[in-house]
Amino acid sequence: MSGLEKKYDIIFFRNSIIYFSYRNRLFIFNSLAQSLHPDGLLFLGVSETSSLDHPLLANRYLSNAFYFQKTGIADSAPHPGLKQNETNSGGIKHKNQTEKQKLQDSSKAAKQAAFPVNCSEIAALLKNDEGKTNAENVIQKFNSKDAVSIPGSGLCAAVIYCLHTHEMDCADKILTFLEERSSCACIKFLRGEYYLLRGNNEEAGKHYHEAAIREKHFWPAFYRIASLASEGNMTRYEYKIKKAIESIELFQNREREERLYYECFMDGFSPDYFLRILVKKLV
Repeated sequence: MSGLEKKYDIIFFRNSIIYFSYRNRLFIFNSLAQSLHPDGLLFLGVSETSSLDHPLLANRYLSNAFYFQKTGIADSAPHPGLKQNETNSGGIKHKNQTEKQKLQDSSKAAKQAAFPVNCSEIAALLKNDEGKTNAENVIQKFNSKDAVSIPGSGLCAAVIYCLHTHEMDCADKILTFLEERSSCACIKFLRGEYYLLRGNNEEAGKHYHEAAIREKHFWPAFYRIASLASEGNMTRYEYKIKKAIESIELFQNREREERLYYECFMDGFSPDYFLRILVKKLV
């Protein structure tokens, strides 16, 4: 077992790992951990849990523990039997990778800070003739090679307008420009909307999921994910709806001055509207 190609929210694993060597058990569970999305769940037979000391099985000694959730901590364990020099070189390599990742993250954060997307500004632009004037101005500046002077909120509002009017080529052009400058949840979500309107649900789902990872309060992404999950099995469907409800409730519990107003991404519908729909679907 060398790992699964895709990542999953839930994995049901039934296998007699007690008959494997300890090294092979670690290899299997490292692969399972890597194949789970953050906060994903691994369902495992109770009799299997005591046979392995692995970060993913941290609560294995609890009464009747049979499922385990992937957390933000490292969910992989080192293989035993490595030579000391291999371990040291691996540690140096990991340190270098960590430092490189920190530099990339700080660079990305600086880039996004310089290219902000404000949901309140987007909503204000869309209230004015549904965003038509803003979209026309954005397109005009694109044609005159002056796109860099447009704020991120204006570009996002133009994408929303183009998607609503099914001007897909124009929406794609602006989205590509946005993606080169930021990877925030709003832009990931809009790319998901683009693919959804194109009929590519798989790609849409990927971008909705990326948006949800970047912002846990971004309920439009969770709502879309739950809607797409209705085509899968009931367990996954219910899990996604619960995550969507949780996201909306987190959004509602924030202090009013700290709230991000995401209604503009969903035709102005409030989160309460979608919460009622989701609760009805769940029951």
